[in-house]
Amino acid sequence: MRQCLQHERLRNESHTLSNSHGFLIGPVNSSWEGRCGLSEKAADVYAMGFEELISELHKQSEAEGKKIISAAEKGAEKIQEQSREKTEESLRAAKKEAAAYVKQESSERITSARLSAKKLVDEARDEAVEASLRQVWQKFRSDSLGKGTYGDLLNRLIKEGMRELGSTDATVYVRDEDRSLASGFRLGKLPAEYSGGAIIESSNGKIRVNKTLEETFAQKKGALRKQIYDKLF
Repeated sequence: MRQCLQHERLRNESHTLSNSHGFLIGPVNSSWEGRCGLSEKAADVYAMGFEELISELHKQSEAEGKKIISAAEKGAEKIQEQSREKTEESLRAAKKEAAAYVKQESSERITSARLSAKKLVDEARDEAVEASLRQVWQKFRSDSLGKGTYGDLLNRLIKEGMRELGSTDATVYVRDEDRSLASGFRLGKLPAEYSGGAIIESSNGKIRVNKTLEETFAQKKGALRKQIYDKLF
């Protein structure tokens, strides 16, 4: 009885309560009203108010859940899109870097190939010039040692050597077979590495003038090489 009186007082102070959504939900506790002698119809009205509230809350929960799910899906799509953009950007950067590397590598190989080709061409040209010089030397040596001309050539070389030495008091080195061609001089034996001509040495042995065929040709070799190169190439 005390509970019924207390509930009656509460109901008089606030006849109805509204939830936060504006639905009339009736007295605070329908079970108490039943105990205080409410009719079944009144109890049904109160029960219906609670069911509507629960249904609305359920709908709102579903709506909030859908919003959260939708936001999460959009966030996931955004993350996927950003990840895809980053991947594509990284791929483009990698392709660009690879293209640059291939271009540089190709350029270096082409340069290297050109240098190698140039080196081979230069070596081939040098060899051709040297081969021609060897032929010229053989012709010069053969012509110089000719029987009709070598005696005069040898005497001319000896006189040039003494003039360069600045004295006729000298030893003249010639081949053994040339001793008869150089009579009147103090003679010595020309080293076997020389094919002809003479070496004139001062009396004290400190100065030597090389007038051999090899040295004579060597002095002309630079000019001959240029002439042959220009003619060949």
